[in-house]
Amino acid sequence: MPVRPFLLMLMLLLLTIPAFLAPAAPEAAAPGAPPPELTAAIQRQVAERETLQRQAADSNAALSKWYNAAIDAVKKGAVSQGDLEAVLTLDQERDRVERDLTPEEKAKLPPALRPVRAQLDQARLQRAAQQRAAGTAALKAYLASLEALEKRLTQKLDLEGAIAVRKERAAAAELLSAGEPAPAPAPVNPALPPPAATPRPPATAARPGFATPVPTPAPFGVAGRHVVITGRFDTDDLVIEKNALHIEHRGGTKPDGVTVNGKKWDLKWTDNRSNDFPFNPPLVFGASEAVLKKVKTRAQLDIVAHPNTGPDAKLVIRIRDDAAGQATVELTAQW
Repeated sequence: MPVRPFLLMLMLLLLTIPAFLAPAAPEAAAPGAPPPELTAAIQRQVAERETLQRQAADSNAALSKWYNAAIDAVKKGAVSQGDLEAVLTLDQERDRVERDLTPEEKAKLPPALRPVRAQLDQARLQRAAQQRAAGTAALKAYLASLEALEKRLTQKLDLEGAIAVRKERAAAAELLSAGEPAPAPAPVNPALPPPAATPRPPATAARPGFATPVPTPAPFGVAGRHVVITGRFDTDDLVIEKNALHIEHRGGTKPDGVTVNGKKWDLKWTDNRSNDFPFNPPLVFGASEAVLKKVKTRAQLDIVAHPNTGPDAKLVIRIRDDAAGQATVELTAQW
């Protein structure tokens, strides 16, 4: 009968409809991918580091502003007295605010500025100790969260995820053992009072959640695995090793205005190789490849060498700017 083929087709259609209506099975996590909980913990640590870094920049800016105001006050007196040598020395002092002075440079400072410079140096020592202590506190909290996460994943029999967390714990613990802060130095009272017009050093602000005030970041990221670099570049290689960073200049104008983890880099050159910017404690490299995040630049950036676990591990980032003049670069490298 002619109706039978129609019935047969209808039965086949009814059998296939449930397959289309059934909900899709959730996609399994990619083999070897870190568990979502670990990814979230790392992202929180990245956010914490970035917050500390912003606070470090604000703190350093306030300290520099205070010292420059002191230089202005002393220079005003030198100008009124017609003291050319003092005026020239004070102008030079503005360019070396970010570094330590040699004994000869200190001896040449105008007497009114010497105690202020001593206060600046002392404030830096204290803040460096506070930075290390705050970085250690943040890292210990991160370790505690990883320990709890490893336990939860083990209880769920997610052994692959628990092993991934354990590796991250090991890297963080290695960094912690290398970066325990020294006690804060005792305050030093200058032999002479600062000039009357000189403002006092800016007060140290406490950060909620930390017992140590002014928690500016130590020079390491998530378990020693990220670095933030800004500056003006042309064509250069950033060579990042465990203990130090240097620049290999390849063309155009040599870099300037460079900061690493919020700290100004006083660049010096031997041919086309810069001096080293040290990492203390050292960075921690692993098997994962590096990525560039939060990049702001017109230049082209490429990773030409990824870090690994060997003794000669290094990350090389190539910056190339084909436009006229230098390119302003802001980047975060994470691995």
